[in-house]
Amino acid sequence: ENNLVSYLGRAIYSYDSKYTLSATIRRDGSSRFSPDNKWGNFPSASVAWQMHRENFLKDVKAIDQLKLRLSYGSVGNQSLDPYTTLGVVGNYPYIFGGNLYTGAIPGTQLFNPNLTWETSTTLNAGLDFGLFNNRLTGTIEYYKTKTTNLLTDISLGGNSGYSNTITNGGESQNSGIEIGLTANIIR
Repeated sequence: ENNLVSYLGRAIYSYDSKYTLSATIRRDGSSRFSPDNKWGNFPSASVAWQMHRENFLKDVKAIDQLKLRLSYGSVGNQSLDPYTTLGVVGNYPYIFGGNLYTGAIPGTQLFNPNLTWETSTTLNAGLDFGLFNNRLTGTIEYYKTKTTNLLTDISLGGNSGYSNTITNGGESQNSGIEIGLTANIIR
């Protein structure tokens, strides 16, 4: 059994149908973490500029849309089995005096009460365009994502009686460029 509660706040401001600013804050609480680490805060912000609405581009007939955008934000991951931070007890049936009883023994996974949210933070910059009565549309984007406090399963070898534990052990980074192009040559 597990529970997740989230609070979300968002503010958007647009000026002159050309400039847009958006800010979001998300606060998540998960029962999968220990009481000291249940809550995570995940902010984000973005800006967009509708360049095709500027006076210097209004008379360019070939451009239907030209939007530049930039965003930066974080998201959390709580993909743990319930009770991982508490430690689980396994059922152990045994016979005593000819009767079957159920006992309990420690589980094989060493609990870790210090686990915290895995967090991925992404920077994204993009250009969206529509040309020639939107016969040619597309987007060009650059993204870079860094994930910290990776929830990692570590093997312990069994000498301690535990076979593994989960830690916030590592980080990763991913980046690239995406290009999407759509053409409606014949209508």
